[in-house]
Amino acid sequence: MRIEPTTGEKVKSSPNVHHLKQKFHPNVGDISLYLTLFERQIKRGKVPEEMWASHLIGLLPNDMNQLIAREPEEVTEDYEQIKQILMKWYELSAEMFSQMFIKHSKNAEGTWKDFMYQIRTYLQEWIKGLEVETFEQLRDLISTDKIKCRVPTEVKENFIDE
Repeated sequence: MRIEPTTGEKVKSSPNVHHLKQKFHPNVGDISLYLTLFERQIKRGKVPEEMWASHLIGLLPNDMNQLIAREPEEVTEDYEQIKQILMKWYELSAEMFSQMFIKHSKNAEGTWKDFMYQIRTYLQEWIKGLEVETFEQLRDLISTDKIKCRVPTEVKENFIDE
């Protein structure tokens, strides 16, 4: 509850969940786990469901907010639809994790331990996204990916992807 300064009326305000929940960091976080924890915290904070979307958007990084902003306004006000957009974006991202694993470099102010954790996470998510379960599948994945980086486009299209 807060008091409206101009009228003196008591107005029910939604609780601030920003102190209950940390921002999402896509480099080290799992979006499905993050959303599960977000929902638990926001329920504990007794935030009305119609406010969930705006609270979530405030906790997401800028690139994710830009993804959501491209949607129609009625979608951006619906938590369940935002959740589906984020889940879809991350489920279809095995290639994204592959690129992050290959191109990632150590941050100047980061530690080598942090760097190792980050590339392990990228590799793990890449493998998980492609449902690699055996050493042979992993070997084939890495070998094929290495070839894809080195061969001309026509070879990729006619040979590797078959």
